[in-house]
Amino acid sequence: MQQSNRKMFSRAEWMILAGLCACVFSAILVWGTSQPRATDNSHVNALFVKMWAVQVSGYDLKLGWLSVGWAVVACAVGAGALLLIDPGPKNRGVLFIVHTALAGIVIALAVLHLGPLPGVILALVGSVVLMIGGIMRYRHAEGVL
Repeated sequence: MQQSNRKMFSRAEWMILAGLCACVFSAILVWGTSQPRATDNSHVNALFVKMWAVQVSGYDLKLGWLSVGWAVVACAVGAGALLLIDPGPKNRGVLFIVHTALAGIVIALAVLHLGPLPGVILALVGSVVLMIGGIMRYRHAEGVL
């Protein structure tokens, strides 16, 4: 019986997993603030409005019909799921393009909401780590880099 010399995970794969975890965790953190407002002109509703800003997580922040949190999680998990596919000479270029596109979407979402907020900062750091891990994993692709 022949034994494999492959390690459990390479450095690039560990980076991809770390970036994936950071991006997924960032969605529950604060991504923005909003000022609460009363729904009617009634004076009763004004009594229940707080005087300070409300912190908004990534799942509460809408980007069209989809929340930013779900978009970040879907792209990060999609990029991480590419670890299940062993990159060969034929599919390495396609995997590289898909991985960098998904990580790039998370970077774009973090840059669109850039500010001193923990969710945005963690998503930005996690997506950059995800991108670097993907570049390291697929850098031997012929004609890609």
